[in-house]
Amino acid sequence: MNYIYHIVLPDSWDAQLNADTYRHDSLAAEGFIHMSYLHQMEPVLQRYYTGISKVLILKINPALLATPIVVEASTAGELYPHLYAVLNKTAIESIEERLLT
Repeated sequence: MNYIYHIVLPDSWDAQLNADTYRHDSLAAEGFIHMSYLHQMEPVLQRYYTGISKVLILKINPALLATPIVVEASTAGELYPHLYAVLNKTAIESIEERLLT
């Protein structure tokens, strides 16, 4: 299984805890929710989450998504999965709390 991952700040997740779906701010701003493959997680954390003490990492089964992902070139032309819809929480297999330094 090729899982995909999404990084979310705890406050953002907590604000939507009781909803059936998750909507990241990037959906309104850019039209999609940013996702990553496992090998992209550490570089994404280092690039975009400097100074953040804690994040949640959602492990997502793409086969369970209500809307399929779209794989597109992004940072430095590298291919990343994007979700052009809200994330149905039934596709989330686990949530890992990660403390950052």
